[in-house]
Amino acid sequence: MSQREMDLIETKMRKTFLPVIFTGLLVLLLGLLTGCAGGSEIKTKLGQQFTLHIGQTAQIEGEQLSITFDGVSEDSRCPRDVLCIRAGEVKCEVTITYQGSASSITLIQPGMTEPPSETYQVYTFIFSVDPYPEAGKQIPDSDYRLNLTVKK
Repeated sequence: MSQREMDLIETKMRKTFLPVIFTGLLVLLLGLLTGCAGGSEIKTKLGQQFTLHIGQTAQIEGEQLSITFDGVSEDSRCPRDVLCIRAGEVKCEVTITYQGSASSITLIQPGMTEPPSETYQVYTFIFSVDPYPEAGKQIPDSDYRLNLTVKK
């Protein structure tokens, strides 16, 4: 591939992705500032898959463990049907409260991959983020879902 072709691809990517990323961050910031959080709590069990909306908390029954989906801090995943140089990733901010002590962590899912896992204390979190980006479409904060399974 020639340098000119690479420059054209880079220019096209900048024109396509920078507005998408900027708009997504702006929507996230406005949502956080206006308090647009789900705020509800669900109860679930170890090994059971569950889904959280931004602002929602899951309490793991029989454990001193809860997880709150605080928001998406970055979503640079390459949209479906778009040729990208890199797959990108989505970063979800969560608060984990274990035995009364809260910790903020970032769950990172690379684009176009199987659900990754993250270990915290004696727990493993298997997670994925929906929806997957589509070219030219913004994902409102209210549409993001964090799918989780917690194992011990």
